[in-house]
Amino acid sequence: MANIKPLLTSLPCGPVRLANPTRATAQWVGCLAMLLHFAVFAWAQSPPETEPQASPSGAQEPAATAIQGDLFLKAMQEKSIQVAQRAARSVVAIARVRRETDPRTETLRFQFGPGIRLNELSRPTDPDFVPTDYAAGVVIDNEGHIVTCFSELSDPRSSDYYVWCNKEPRTAEPTWVPAEVQAGDPFSDIAVLKVNESIDLVPIELASDYEARKGELVFAAGNPYAAARDGSTSMAWGIIANIDRALAGQPGQTSSLQEKQTLHHFGGLLQIDANLSNGFNGGPVLNLDGAMIGLIIPNAYVPTAAKHGGFAIPVDETFQRAVDSLKQGKIPEFGFLGIVPEEIPASRREAGIRGAYVSRVVPGLPGDLAGLRPDDVIMAVNGQPVFDRNSLFYALSRQGAEEKIDLSVRRFSSFGGSAENITLKGQLSKKYVASKIPAYTLKPLPSWRGLSVEYATALPTEMLRFMSRSLPTPPKLAALQVEPNTAAWQAGIRPGQLILAVQGETVSTPDQFTELVNRFSGQSIEITLIDAADTLRKVSVP
Repeated sequence: MANIKPLLTSLPCGPVRLANPTRATAQWVGCLAMLLHFAVFAWAQSPPETEPQASPSGAQEPAATAIQGDLFLKAMQEKSIQVAQRAARSVVAIARVRRETDPRTETLRFQFGPGIRLNELSRPTDPDFVPTDYAAGVVIDNEGHIVTCFSELSDPRSSDYYVWCNKEPRTAEPTWVPAEVQAGDPFSDIAVLKVNESIDLVPIELASDYEARKGELVFAAGNPYAAARDGSTSMAWGIIANIDRALAGQPGQTSSLQEKQTLHHFGGLLQIDANLSNGFNGGPVLNLDGAMIGLIIPNAYVPTAAKHGGFAIPVDETFQRAVDSLKQGKIPEFGFLGIVPEEIPASRREAGIRGAYVSRVVPGLPGDLAGLRPDDVIMAVNGQPVFDRNSLFYALSRQGAEEKIDLSVRRFSSFGGSAENITLKGQLSKKYVASKIPAYTLKPLPSWRGLSVEYATALPTEMLRFMSRSLPTPPKLAALQVEPNTAAWQAGIRPGQLILAVQGETVSTPDQFTELVNRFSGQSIEITLIDAADTLRKVSVP
């Protein structure tokens, strides 16, 4: 370690005339710090060597210092090359072409000289085709599944997608294949595409049980400015600037809960300090071992600012759960408690109380059934600390529907007595996600005799016009869709009605409903429901 300072002072950097001394000095200091990190890593990985001889004055010989400098720099370079080679066959370039648009308008007009015809550059398969909509993706298994950002795909119903990838580990061979979107979720901003599994792709290694740290060296791979459309992944490097970050709203404005369209507006993101130009979106963040620790997301910077950083979804249990659902063509589920949280009153904040203040508990929903009361303060969910309303929403959304949770609660006496800490146990329902971009899946909703069911809490509020309070345990399911002139429609079932039981057996999940109706297939089935008049009735679906 004592040799690091001579190494830095011996780097071959001559005097530079600075146009912007303040900014350039900061960049230079950052560069030296980065080299120091690599130097420490290389020093730790290199075998011990004989201590160089010191001169009579105590200083190291210049030749020995230069040799050590070369070793450090070569180790740094070798590490970068190794990570790039590992990512080459796992990261792809993605181009989106809208079906209603003539592909010729998607092509940049290059000046090749007189006589060039535009239709020569008219197809995405042409080597000189440059798409206007592009991103990156990551191969996650041997079946040809590729994960990327859903917001980069726009509407899969009106677009075609092309993927460019490497065929050989060291050769960037432009190989394009059409890709089909399996499913995409706007709340997690994750989508999964599928290409022919015969394509020679290698799944990326996902970091398991990995805890990202602020200041950690990382690499990013992507398709900046569509430059990787030949199949050769482009690389960048930097550090994790921070962890557990949230996307910000409009400058100078306070975002309401309704305006927070994604899970990432509530926290959990990795902040990456690297040159993430347009096209890195959907690409991976890699650690020094080449394992994926994050998925880079778009719109993480002010459009007018320099794009020297961005944000990434961490590869954790929430990420893996969403990817697993999307691979199956299912939209991920996110936990819902059924309370109205607010920020803690100033008097209690001054007393050192931290958490999410419960201003209202909706009767019959999971929070009420767990025993929450107005004026409670939720301090943790399953041991994960809650600091405010946003962190409560993030902690709940990381759980799935029907997940059991432990709530650490600070409860205040109604008569001004001392407060107490209690633990409440609950079971979440499914969150309704309002998004400007609709979710997408190749697989249609399961339909039985014209009826599709969903968690009641996941229906739009305008559809769920009634929530029965006449039962000790309110129904958990509701009719989401009822196709006209089908058996369910003729039996009198309508969208928004609550569903209690099938053939007398209580149902609480869509999967349970499907299992029961399939068990009694081939016969008329009795459905117990609550209609718009809050009347309990039974209908027979032939």
